[in-house]
Amino acid sequence: MNNFILPLPDGISPPTWWEKIFPEWMIFAAHDIVSFLNEHIIWVFVLGVVILLIKFWYDAERRKFLQIKKLWTFTLFFLSKRLMMIPLIITFSRRGGELSNKKVEQLLGLRNECRSVSLRKNPKERLRREKKISLALFHFFQELETKNQLAKGSALAHFAKDLEFIDKKLVELQLAYNHEARRWNAGRNLAKKLLGLPTHTLFKE
Repeated sequence: MNNFILPLPDGISPPTWWEKIFPEWMIFAAHDIVSFLNEHIIWVFVLGVVILLIKFWYDAERRKFLQIKKLWTFTLFFLSKRLMMIPLIITFSRRGGELSNKKVEQLLGLRNECRSVSLRKNPKERLRREKKISLALFHFFQELETKNQLAKGSALAHFAKDLEFIDKKLVELQLAYNHEARRWNAGRNLAKKLLGLPTHTLFKE
């Protein structure tokens, strides 16, 4: 059967492809949106610029936030590394008889005390306990050096060097972190709070 196309009245053009695909209400809505944009083009442009500025500001603030968080993570890494070195130090020290049972119990007790305190929830107390470990290890290796029991190139000598490096990095990281965290907290406002950028916990208050 042949399909006949009837001629359209004057002034009426044939439907476009989108008029055939989309429902009438959707086409009218699209026309209304286009008309609204044409009538308020300046305000639309201003709104777009404001949104871009907010995005750039947020991205910059988030980078600062993550940078401070990275300093915290590095600090936690070095603290954890020092705690993990204690069993190795005990093992190598016992082989040569440099570490007494009393000192072994002391180091393990200090290690367990540190692990029982969260750095995030109670940084001041955690660092106080970490300082006790640092002093105990310092006095231990100082005693070995005084007695000429810290042979150059030995495992214990390497541990002593690593611990010295760790202590130095911890001091640098804590100072850098506290400096940046104080600046961040001082400049924190409602906008940062709403965007999920909270304050940073300081190591020392």
